[in-house]
Amino acid sequence: MNGTDDPTILYIMGRGHSGSTTLDLVLGNHPEVVTAGEITNGFRVPDCPCTCGARLDECPFWGPVRRELGERHPDTSWEEFGRMLGRIDMPQRIPAILTGVGLPAWVKDRYLPMNRDLYATIARRAGARFVVDSSKDLARAALLLKRFRKAKVIHMVRDGRGELWSRLKRLRAGKPFQVLRRDTHPKHHAPAMALTAWAWAASNSLSILYGWMNPGRVHRLFYEDLCENPRREIERLGRFLDLDLSEMAGRIERGEPFSFGHNVSGSILLAAESKTLTFRPDRAWKENLPGRYRALYAILAWPLILCFGYHRKA
Repeated sequence: MNGTDDPTILYIMGRGHSGSTTLDLVLGNHPEVVTAGEITNGFRVPDCPCTCGARLDECPFWGPVRRELGERHPDTSWEEFGRMLGRIDMPQRIPAILTGVGLPAWVKDRYLPMNRDLYATIARRAGARFVVDSSKDLARAALLLKRFRKAKVIHMVRDGRGELWSRLKRLRAGKPFQVLRRDTHPKHHAPAMALTAWAWAASNSLSILYGWMNPGRVHRLFYEDLCENPRREIERLGRFLDLDLSEMAGRIERGEPFSFGHNVSGSILLAAESKTLTFRPDRAWKENLPGRYRALYAILAWPLILCFGYHRKA
């Protein structure tokens, strides 16, 4: 198998806690696929480690990738590339990305060429035809669909009540989190829950819009369906990608472990070598999410709840 300088980019888009890391792991174990992990988040963080446990500069995979990119783009350091990621991959940039109006000149002159070379270098060094980027950010999804003709997007969806419960647990443990790049306050639960519910509705609405604007290039995958029938959903995804994923489905059914490879960021356990995947839908929210937050979610997100059929899964 040979890599390519023009790989197909498989971008996983969605909310946090939606199963994106698990899907990243499944796809990355296919022989024609290499997964990079969360490029947007990973490269914005100084000294971000790889899942192999090494710093990126010292990693046997990312070290050569970064050195090659540095030679091709000597005027853009990795620190500057990280700053550009932080400045362009944000929600308020989406209108400019979609319309092409108002984008800074450095996006076309420096940012896009470096991204293209990054994906190409990853694919070539891994000997892969597909590169998975699980950054999840909506702005990056819009940019890839607009500027990269071979990019495809996988829209991961999970019941918003599950996300609310995951976020509420963090707040109760005194751990704030970010919504739309804004920090929440661990003692102010209601505003954080309202913002989370609104963000769930807004981001999934935009994702639907992306699908309408790019027919045949956006595939919606529900976390609950993936848990209920992994083979059906993974083989369905394979048809969308024109990639035979039946062996990946078989490995899940046989309980075989999946290796992590070299990912940046994400919620994967660092320095782990392999993991056996068990698909069990997390329904803890049904017993634990307070009724007032369920009502808040219903008020703020009811159109999407009806669209996705979550009103039948209360």
